[in-house]
Amino acid sequence: MPSPRHRLAYAGVIPLMLNVISAVAFGHVMKWSTIRKANLLWVAACNYLGASIACSLALLVARPSGHIWFTAFTGAWGGVSYLISLLYYFAAVKALGMGLATSVNRIAIALPVAAALLIWHETLHIEQAVGLALVAISLPLLGSGKYRGAQGGTRLLLGLLLPLFVVTGVGQVANRIYNSGAPSNNVYLFLACLFGAAGISALIALRIRPVPLKRQDLFLGLLLGSINTITNLLLLAALRELPSAVVFSVSSAASVLLAAITGVMFWGDRMNKVAAGGVLMATLAVVLLTH
Repeated sequence: MPSPRHRLAYAGVIPLMLNVISAVAFGHVMKWSTIRKANLLWVAACNYLGASIACSLALLVARPSGHIWFTAFTGAWGGVSYLISLLYYFAAVKALGMGLATSVNRIAIALPVAAALLIWHETLHIEQAVGLALVAISLPLLGSGKYRGAQGGTRLLLGLLLPLFVVTGVGQVANRIYNSGAPSNNVYLFLACLFGAAGISALIALRIRPVPLKRQDLFLGLLLGSINTITNLLLLAALRELPSAVVFSVSSAASVLLAAITGVMFWGDRMNKVAAGGVLMATLAVVLLTH
């Protein structure tokens, strides 16, 4: 009969596995949105506003305590980064497919790791040093992949993958700043402000360049928002039962591999051997950086 400690571990494995599946499902809905030629700003707005409303409702149960303005401001500027990141992610999924886009998205964890070293003067461990080096090597390799005619090389790297990497990383730095300066029970306030700012930013862009909202945009956006919220809740559930190093390592690495495999299965994605090596290198990098 398993011990209580083992039962706790088993209880954490289930939400961790579901978190990986949910995170990859998010990417597939994004791919579906590009194929359906949905308006990506409306999809993003509905996605983030739906997730913000869900997190706001959660505040009725889990009330924040202290550092309210700090939490709200950090979430707000992080949300703008999230919106820009999502739009670049849409473009990367369309141009390169699930595997390469998700790999670049996940290795962006390198930026908050680097910020922790430079700003908070945390100690650099050998695993992190190797992980950062692998990120620097894997980015050009991922840019060499060709999906359905998308061009690899320097233009793809500088025009799409590097901006996706940087903007996604900036959003994750906001998470790191929040974690270092606000109590953990402010998480729903932080997420509500983050998702809300992203959604409002999308609406402002739509106000500048008006585009009518279509039914499929609303449906896809709310679907993404639901998956987004579920993914974050499953991550929190896994963190309650398992060490954070295990959760983030498994979640990031498994998401990269599962996205690459299912992208081939469902969408017929293809990549050359160099880009495939970049995916494997990115998988190892996120394990080392989150360990």
